[in-house]
Amino acid sequence: MKTTLLFLTLATLAQAQVVIDLRNGSIHDLGTNPLPTRATGTTYTNQYMKVTVARNPGCALTPFQALVEVNLKPTGAPEMKRAFVDVDYTSPAVNTNNAVPSGWVTHIGDDVANDGYGGGTDIQGAAEAHVTNQTLYVYSTGLAAGVVQNILTQDMELEKGSLRFEVANQYLAWGQPRNIVDSFAAKKLYAFPDSKGDYKMYAAFNRVISGRTDRVGCGAARAILQLEAQ
Repeated sequence: MKTTLLFLTLATLAQAQVVIDLRNGSIHDLGTNPLPTRATGTTYTNQYMKVTVARNPGCALTPFQALVEVNLKPTGAPEMKRAFVDVDYTSPAVNTNNAVPSGWVTHIGDDVANDGYGGGTDIQGAAEAHVTNQTLYVYSTGLAAGVVQNILTQDMELEKGSLRFEVANQYLAWGQPRNIVDSFAAKKLYAFPDSKGDYKMYAAFNRVISGRTDRVGCGAARAILQLEAQ
């Protein structure tokens, strides 16, 4: 019985792992056969994720940007409890042109209108985390109309490394070293489901989720998204 349960868990995970290379615009779904390099503006969809890749003008080493819409509880598929987002950043040892991460390189939120600094559609959809230049910012969901809380600001060293995020209901972890903030009592972070019964989250690389053209970045080289059912 234990072997069967382990097999089912691994099978579920394998259906929810996607690798996005922002250096060549490729998308690989590790739950299916690896996909070829995809054309500019291509959208790829599986049960849990919708990935859109487009050109990132002015970035020599990371000439693509991406938006990922994640549904943790799609119709007809097992519910996922958490998402892991691993982001590799460019290194100045490779090329000094656009090598240091700059601008809006990573953005994770729970609303399609998230645009940074706690911006969303309404009070319930404002929780977000973003890496701008080499600083991580975490903002709460709306506390009142137009009011959010800057939960955390942390300077990072990303020039030659990567950063892992773990996102779950009222929970965010990042590292290494591992750092955790949760809001199970105060309900200030990501809500799955939200007040409308929505289990969606969003991740953007070298851009913000909402698509604001004045909030883009260079330096996120590869992103790996994996969902877990526990």
